Amino acid sequence: LKNYFLYNESMQLNLDLDVEQAARNEFRSLRKEEIQKNKSAIALSRRKKKVNYNPDTNQEFKLMVIDNGTSFSSPNIAIRTTGATYLFNCGDSTQRVIAGTASLRLTSISQLFLTAAHWRNIGGIPGLLMTMHDLGLSHLHIHGPPKVETYLQIQQNTSSAFQHDGTYSMFTFSDSLEKYKDDFVSINSVQIVHAHDSKNVSICYSIKTLARQGKFDNKLAEALGVPKDIRRSKLQKGNPITLDDGTIVTPTQVIGDSAPGKTIWIIEVPTFDHLKDFASELIWDECPDIVVHFTPWMIVNSADYLKWLTSFDNAKVHHIFLDKELCIYGNIPAVYRYHSMLGVVDSNVFPILHGSLDLPFQSKQIESFPVCNGYIGDTGGVFDAWKTMAWTQENIIRLSSDIKNELLRDDEDLASAVGNLPAVVSTLSSYPRIRCLGTGASVPNKYRNVSSYLFFTSATSCILLDAGEGLITQLVMAYGMERARTIVASVKLIFISHVHADHHLGLINFLSLRSTCVSSDVKCVIVVPSSNFVDYFQNLCTAVAPEVKSQHLALVTSDELSVENSISHINYAIEQSSLAGFSTVEVDHTALRSFGCVLTLTNGDKIVYSGDTMPCNNIKTASEHCRLLIHDATHEDAQSQEAFCTKHSTVTDAVKLAHSANARFILLTHFSQRFSKIPRPAPEMARSNVGVAFDHLDIALDDLNRLPKIFPVLAILFKEFIKDLSESGKRQFLTISKEQIEQFKMNKTQ
Repeated sequence: LKNYFLYNESMQLNLDLDVEQAARNEFRSLRKEEIQKNKSAIALSRRKKKVNYNPDTNQEFKLMVIDNGTSFSSPNIAIRTTGATYLFNCGDSTQRVIAGTASLRLTSISQLFLTAAHWRNIGGIPGLLMTMHDLGLSHLHIHGPPKVETYLQIQQNTSSAFQHDGTYSMFTFSDSLEKYKDDFVSINSVQIVHAHDSKNVSICYSIKTLARQGKFDNKLAEALGVPKDIRRSKLQKGNPITLDDGTIVTPTQVIGDSAPGKTIWIIEVPTFDHLKDFASELIWDECPDIVVHFTPWMIVNSADYLKWLTSFDNAKVHHIFLDKELCIYGNIPAVYRYHSMLGVVDSNVFPILHGSLDLPFQSKQIESFPVCNGYIGDTGGVFDAWKTMAWTQENIIRLSSDIKNELLRDDEDLASAVGNLPAVVSTLSSYPRIRCLGTGASVPNKYRNVSSYLFFTSATSCILLDAGEGLITQLVMAYGMERARTIVASVKLIFISHVHADHHLGLINFLSLRSTCVSSDVKCVIVVPSSNFVDYFQNLCTAVAPEVKSQHLALVTSDELSVENSISHINYAIEQSSLAGFSTVEVDHTALRSFGCVLTLTNGDKIVYSGDTMPCNNIKTASEHCRLLIHDATHEDAQSQEAFCTKHSTVTDAVKLAHSANARFILLTHFSQRFSKIPRPAPEMARSNVGVAFDHLDIALDDLNRLPKIFPVLAILFKEFIKDLSESGKRQFLTISKEQIEQFKMNKTQ
């Protein structure tokens, strides 16, 4: 391949190790410089906020629903004040939802409060820390039960082995019973203890903002002769001024009475065993203005909880309930909108997501309930505690049933291209088929989640290829919870390609849901990259996911597939998954050990999944005459230097490898999030056996030849996005040039 390989039919000449290392060292050096610039910019922004902040004018106090509980995680929210944002819980998909929230940024979060030390509450922390570290954020303070520190220590101990150095040095931990106070809020906590296990605790929080300054009265200011200049601004900030005639005007003369601070309670009673002494333990001095209930709806409706609920003056207190029993649809409304646009081109390949036709409005009030101000909080809902004590529609996109008509009416080129597409031959009931649940690289994005794929051999059996963070969220959006549970129960073989977090952080949440779907004696085989991963996984389950540890799971490393003890497990997985064979191949990536896999179908066809890799002979050999090759295409050709340094593939790399291996079809995936909506069209994508993956792409093997016909139409749909890519794509990331790489290759040959 022209950019960094000498490649022929029988051999591959790599660069000299010293040259290869020099190029990658330069990449890391430039990456560190970029992170340091981000750190400086963020620090400057925060200093400005602090300098300009006046405690007497705390104008903002909003509650934002990050996750309503539908992703099989604990609900979590953010509380935003004028100068800081506080995150409560960090379950699976947290950073993806934040990425899809226009008014919330990771750079504003410096404090994380946790209500429990369970994976459903804390599963998003590793991904959050890695993303914040890459953004240049230098610190995150985590507050939670003591057991959380054990979990963080496990992550920190394995970070070096998993090549996440530096990520876990950016946090500090405090026991949640320590009172927290800063310039914007004061936060107290109470510990709710399990009736039979003193170490099983839940934390409830009380958040109080400072008093809010009264309104500036322009009429009084004019009567006192205060001119309309900077002196009015000084008065609003609480400073006295002197008029031209020497008269001193104080803020109290022109500003109304201050409003008392607002108080929010966050309550999580996770089980009936935590409910026993709940009311007696939850004693705070002040009555809340808002109570946010993370408590499961089944427990909310119990006699003891209802008795506590009705003890408030319910005319004054607003209650927000977050639970999957109330909020039946998945989160991230922008995903629904985007997928509906894909469905305009082909609704068979991009089937409608569960709930797309009837997204609920997030301020739905609960009727026939003992409290009069009870609300269901959907993801993206914002509750303004200062203004109206009512919901706003921030970040909520209402889908209309005629979105297709709107798009086709406004774009004649699109309407013509869609009309010229050939009719679909197969149906959604055809098998084998693949469902893409994550096709993006590194960091979750609202349009592309990180790596996960379901390969269905039949309607009742499927294989999971990688398990990126947010996997369950994607499943629920795709099928609804009932069908998602059926699919999870049918998975008997899981393949994890390597230890990078974007390929395995969704695994524990997946297995947690599985524990509610099947009995503990039903075996599931998980093929993992190394023994280090086995140790990490088992320690993690012991600490924060005991329901996973109790399942019958057989963890087999890729090196052990032919070992006698592992053969029976693999044979069981092959039989249960309706396969004829399963094997792994080592690939060339920056992780210590990285693998691809080969699924052999009962008719002899091969499905090859590369995982993350640069082009290598092992994948080429495994892909010879395969039915489908699912291959890394992280970068476009203009980024070949970056692909070389990170050991990923470009689009041309992947297509040429597939061509040389005589693969019948290649599905390009694992795109850089720079290409979140669509990758930039390239000549190699025009081939009749090349398809481009999108999240929630659902297609049978017999219909793969439809994908090359669809992509040009999608390029018309997203032509403005492609135009923006062209404008922003002029950056040269590395100083090492293609010419230098060619010279290195020449030196190697000599």
